[in-house]
Amino acid sequence: MLARQTYLDAWAAAMFAGRFARAGTLREVSRAATAALQPTSARRPSDLLLDGLAVLVTEGRAAAASLLRRAAGVFGEEEIAMKEGLRWGWGTIAAIELWDLENWHQRHVRQLQAVREAGLLVQGPINLHSLGTTATWRGEFATAGSLIAEADAIAEATGSRFPRYAAVTLAGFRGNEAEASALIEVEVRNASAAGQGIGIQWCQWTSGILYNGLGRYEEALVEARAASEQAPELYVSAWALAELIEAATRTGETRLAGEALERLAEATSIGDSDWGLGILARSRALLTAGQDAEGFYREAIVRLSRTQLRPELARAQLVYGEWLRPRGPAGGRTRAAARSARAVRVDRNGGVRRASPTGAVGHGRDCPQAHPRDTRRAHPTRGPDRRPRARRPV
Repeated sequence: MLARQTYLDAWAAAMFAGRFARAGTLREVSRAATAALQPTSARRPSDLLLDGLAVLVTEGRAAAASLLRRAAGVFGEEEIAMKEGLRWGWGTIAAIELWDLENWHQRHVRQLQAVREAGLLVQGPINLHSLGTTATWRGEFATAGSLIAEADAIAEATGSRFPRYAAVTLAGFRGNEAEASALIEVEVRNASAAGQGIGIQWCQWTSGILYNGLGRYEEALVEARAASEQAPELYVSAWALAELIEAATRTGETRLAGEALERLAEATSIGDSDWGLGILARSRALLTAGQDAEGFYREAIVRLSRTQLRPELARAQLVYGEWLRPRGPAGGRTRAAARSARAVRVDRNGGVRRASPTGAVGHGRDCPQAHPRDTRRAHPTRGPDRRPRARRPV
């Protein structure tokens, strides 16, 4: 029992160390864990987690899928013992690998409540930063800022140091280059000093988001590619693939984009979630032409509209609008095609339908374009000189 707990501690250490791992890489620890003696009694939550993560690294996502689902299910239950839940607080990684945002979010909500009730302040930042990250992805920037401020106050009061993952993510999504770049520089320096390779990888992924949003695709390509190549089995690498695909398609690196798309398809196949499959559909559309591309864009909008990821939905609408925009002196794609795009709406069951032949579309609560605050950049805009403005993250 103690040996398996030690393996799980070693796995977490290797994950956080990333490129700085010296005593054992993630692959070495995973191989040792799978070769070790298996428990003879009923498996505890930590056993299920270790099994899933070790197989994920040694045999791949397909082999680990069922194990990760079991682990995510157990760690998502309210009945799990607080002591075990707090020790393996990062165990939400199973849900994250499955692209299960709700499980990830709810688990940290419960853990944060338990931490506050027990007065375990030092345990607070990991939960606060996880919740700040999910709030950012939902477009709830004010909530994310409040959670980050609380984490910073705890860190100052206790003298602890935890990477400011949510702060970096929020800055990247907001798209303020000066603010985001300064913060990323500080966090990369701190992560290097602490030997936290995953902190550097996180900053590279966020830089990819920032530069793609600013239309600086060459820089986004460099950052996203670096993030996607580290610990390719893990979630940050998978998230970075979407940024890599967009940057690569914008810079003519279609072969690189195609290779990244294959990896993203494999990464998202494990979870069968609208989050992962919506991102995949949007990425496929960027590499596809004709009616097939339109089908993928619509699939992305439908899937992401069923999630709480309002910035990702807005982004899917934006790239669809860019694809439909007339090109060249002859207008390229027709005005009818543009009206067709505006006529797409999502019903209460997530299905796509068109509006009346006049092209009028009601902007009810079920339409993916019905939330102006969440999708205020969902349609391309043009400046006074009629040239498209560089888009920025929502």
